[in-house]
Amino acid sequence: MKLRSTPPAMPRLLLLASAVLLCTFCCLCEGRFVVEKNSLKVTAPDALKGTYECAIGNFGVPQYGGTMVGVVAYPKANRKACKSFDGFDISYKAKPGSFPTFLLVDRGDCFFTKKAWNAQNAGVAAILVADDKDEPLITMDTPEESGREDYLENITIASALITKSFGDRLRNAVEKGDMVNVNLDWRESLPHPDERVEYEFWTNSNDECGPKCDSQIDFVKSFKGPAQILEKKGYTQFTPHYITWYCPESFTSSKQCKSQCINHGRYCAPDPEQDFSKGYDGKDVVVQNLRQVCVYQVAKDSEKPWLWWDYVTDFAIRCPMKENKYTKECADGVIKSLGLDHKAIDKCIGDPDADKENPVLKAEQDAQIGKGARGDVTILPTLVINNRQYRGKLDKGAVLKALCAGFKETTEPAVCLSEDIQTNECLENNGGCWHDKAANISACKDTFRGRVCECPVVKGVKFVGDGYTRCEASGSGRCEIDNGGCWKETRNGLTHSACTDGGCKCPDGFKGDGVHKCEDVDECKEKTACQCKECKCKNTWGSYECGCGSGLLYMKEHDTCISKNAAGQVGWNFLWVIFFGLAAAGIAGYAVYKYRIRSYMDSEIRAIMAQYMPLDNQGDISSHSHHIEMTLFLFSFGIAAASHRRCWLCLSTILSWCAWFGDAEELGRLGSEHEKTVEVEGIPFPQEIVAGAKTLSLVGHGVTDIEIHFLQIKFNAIGVYLDTDGVMEHLQGWKGKNQLLEDDAFFNALVSAPVEKVLRLVVIKEIKGSQYGVQLESSVRDRLVAADIYDDDEEEALEKVADFFQSKYFRPGSVVTFHFPATPTGATAEISFATEGKEETKVAVENAGVAEMIQRWYLGGESAVSQSTVRSLAEHFAAVLSSP
Repeated sequence: MKLRSTPPAMPRLLLLASAVLLCTFCCLCEGRFVVEKNSLKVTAPDALKGTYECAIGNFGVPQYGGTMVGVVAYPKANRKACKSFDGFDISYKAKPGSFPTFLLVDRGDCFFTKKAWNAQNAGVAAILVADDKDEPLITMDTPEESGREDYLENITIASALITKSFGDRLRNAVEKGDMVNVNLDWRESLPHPDERVEYEFWTNSNDECGPKCDSQIDFVKSFKGPAQILEKKGYTQFTPHYITWYCPESFTSSKQCKSQCINHGRYCAPDPEQDFSKGYDGKDVVVQNLRQVCVYQVAKDSEKPWLWWDYVTDFAIRCPMKENKYTKECADGVIKSLGLDHKAIDKCIGDPDADKENPVLKAEQDAQIGKGARGDVTILPTLVINNRQYRGKLDKGAVLKALCAGFKETTEPAVCLSEDIQTNECLENNGGCWHDKAANISACKDTFRGRVCECPVVKGVKFVGDGYTRCEASGSGRCEIDNGGCWKETRNGLTHSACTDGGCKCPDGFKGDGVHKCEDVDECKEKTACQCKECKCKNTWGSYECGCGSGLLYMKEHDTCISKNAAGQVGWNFLWVIFFGLAAAGIAGYAVYKYRIRSYMDSEIRAIMAQYMPLDNQGDISSHSHHIEMTLFLFSFGIAAASHRRCWLCLSTILSWCAWFGDAEELGRLGSEHEKTVEVEGIPFPQEIVAGAKTLSLVGHGVTDIEIHFLQIKFNAIGVYLDTDGVMEHLQGWKGKNQLLEDDAFFNALVSAPVEKVLRLVVIKEIKGSQYGVQLESSVRDRLVAADIYDDDEEEALEKVADFFQSKYFRPGSVVTFHFPATPTGATAEISFATEGKEETKVAVENAGVAEMIQRWYLGGESAVSQSTVRSLAEHFAAVLSSP
């Protein structure tokens, strides 16, 4: 149950009507009020040790999600705290290094809030009110409007009601001189199951109900910003609610019910001014409450539920009762200014005069009744967070703390970790977690509730361990972070490291544990190398030097010395063999080439001549026009001349004559086929390909290259294919722009465009597939880490792609194809590899983040791997988007 002060006297008629409505509501709700509690743990003296329940007061600031340690004090005078302690020369202000004071006071004689205010002014950190009779715990509430004071909004200490029996034990212990140490704990007062908080705000559109209504609208105005940010980013799910009552059927025709209710007494609200003869009626409040619910529902349907906060704030400012603007016309003006569909809102509201149920308000009445651990909503305003009713001051900071307490630890948004909300426990001694001072890496992760010791992920490298005493780098890239915790040493400009992907292992030429020490192996002394008869061994750090006597040459592979002259003779003989072999191969190749060319030309000449000079084994051929005969004669003459005189210039001249005569259409077919491709470093790329059910066009091309000593080495030719119709719809924001090369937003839009995309890579310079895989893995990982989306799923998907390339060999002409579907089903991308003599292989990329970053590696503007490709894309789309 809850406790309120007695309501003030009202006119008899109003009191009767209100009593009827209140009794009706109590019957409807079946009176199930839940007292929200926190725990109180006594750590000393031994006789009181244990954990006790206490009821959270509905004022002040409960420390949701946290704890508070203090010492209990019981005043020698003013034990009910109904007067200021200044008059009794009593102060509880904490001294440096001392525990905060929790003041124990007796119930009775004044409002609970008055006790808390006096205790706060005396310097206490929290107040414990001991009940004066044996009964279940109740909720300490604020007084009704006539008893409200200005100090209510200034109470900031926590408050709790304890049972009479527990209060007696605490009082006796303090009076005996025992030091009573207490820990107030609110960590489990609110459920915190996952990374999203669901909360409700039960409010009212009435702005003439005094300080409580003023505090409601002040809270909405101040909390609007944080609430909208949390909602837009998906951290919270907010729902507003409104309390209504119904009028008993026997009173529906009365003047009171008609003025306070709509839909024939089904949904009612008290008169705003508590005077039926003036101002607005209760039914006006019901209609405006209904309109606010419908604004939320229409905004939610348009995926912008946060607009409710804008509407309620603007309505309170623009349409107050005191200025007689609390009307539908004013409300419609606010709705229109927010771009909401007022027709949909009017349809949601329905007909207030109809003798039937309103489904929206019926749902609101049903929601008032408690379900599970929540209890009935009977206090207005009320916040319900994760199905538990919030108790305390309706203040931006206090409510935000309570919302933060509803998140699963380590999933809180950044706003919950700000200095205004909580203390960063990792700043002092790293929260007691593992810490690598050399690399400045800590396992301490700050949370709203405290901290957790969890091995981190740094620069894409995952650390594993218990988080308290040990964290070790693991996986590829581990050596980049503090050398993976392994031995490393540099001497005379030469560095050796024991770090490997599999752990710490001393390199060749060293021995040791690989972590703390690796010692040089003396190969000469241990006779493990340079042991031939003529060999002369000299040990070096991490290796050795082996030489031979005069006139001898050392061969390391065979650990032996041979004569330099013999070696020279063998070398010259070998070179002569190679020279003559190449010469013979060249002559043979030239002979075959001449034979095939001559045979081919002879067959062509015979075929052409047969058209106008029949051979013995052919029948009659119909005669052609003089024009065609002349053309064929010139063509055959040109081929004969070219074949027998090596005069290819003659052939090109004859072809020009054929075109002049108009019969070179067939001969030009090869040229028209060539025009359908674009050559990149001599590699043809078709201007169109088919991917799935779409025809994609070549919109950009280039190469990946590197400059070494002023020499440009080119590795791959690249072709970019897109569904041009689809992508142009996505890029309308750049219509008319022709400077796209340095526009990162344009390339981001190109990557995010939901259209079919294909990237085709053709190998120019051969490399190992593992080298390409490592480069792709490293670049994509860096992009994922920078975007803060690198986790176990991304790591697994990226390793799968790197493993796919591990066994491949990129011969010149090999083709790597990246296919990104417009609407991915299952896999978000597919990579295929084809090379001559082997069957094409494929791998699916099932992680959206990895697929996106592969696109950004090739299409990401200034950060892309091929700037020539990016430049080609920018020029292509600048031309297309600038055209009318």
